[in-house]
Amino acid sequence: MNIEIFEPFVFLRSLSSGRNLPFLCQAINQKTQEIKEIVVKPFHEEFLDSSACKELLASMIAQHLGINVATPVLVDLTNNFISQYKEVNHLEKITCFGSIWAGNYFVDFIKNTQIQNRNLEFLASEIFLLDIFIENLDRRSHKPNLKIKDDVFVIFDHELAFSFLEILPFLKQNKNWIKVHIFYAHFSKIPQIDWNNYVEKFIQKITTIDEDFWNFAENNIPKEWQNVVDMNRIKTHLNKKIQDISVFEQELKNIFLTLNQ
Repeated sequence: MNIEIFEPFVFLRSLSSGRNLPFLCQAINQKTQEIKEIVVKPFHEEFLDSSACKELLASMIAQHLGINVATPVLVDLTNNFISQYKEVNHLEKITCFGSIWAGNYFVDFIKNTQIQNRNLEFLASEIFLLDIFIENLDRRSHKPNLKIKDDVFVIFDHELAFSFLEILPFLKQNKNWIKVHIFYAHFSKIPQIDWNNYVEKFIQKITTIDEDFWNFAENNIPKEWQNVVDMNRIKTHLNKKIQDISVFEQELKNIFLTLNQ
């Protein structure tokens, strides 16, 4: 199944202040004609082709691992849509990153929110370990980039994933960013045996990221986005963790020790 492509036709509202920030719209699936509410992330000085590429790839990885991520889509902005609404009439006709709106019943997960049961804790562990795997620095206490409804999380905003592409060599061993993760406080308090169990389950999942996955990613991410991101370097970096899976598993288990320092 390919990443779906939508064409917006009704502007609903901006999701934050600013000229080029995300907005919600009604859009039609170009293939099935199904109508969905879509979050669109237009390009601007802080959201470039490279941002969109990392956003889409990280979402694909989360989906592949069975983690509830806002479903990624491509959005073709048309001249008709752009000219019809003053809120977007400064944008260009272009393909943007988007995601299917999770719904109004999800609420922001805020710092110090209690994780009430083991199922929710397991889901939180998957998100925490995903962010460590893809080195996503941007799920912090003040900007968690996830929402919750009952016993379900939905995650979004991954343009700062794959931070190893930008981090200076002498900073690469610095794992202090983990300490500002939204779930850091919770997992620093659980028994180590629980943490090790969560790690082992996560390790089983990432071993399924194979050549078929990378072919799917390369075939669905727009080439112009891939041209500004070293996709091969990302693939090599993540595959190295999978190839040395016992080493990576032990590194994840050792993180528990750092959580309690």
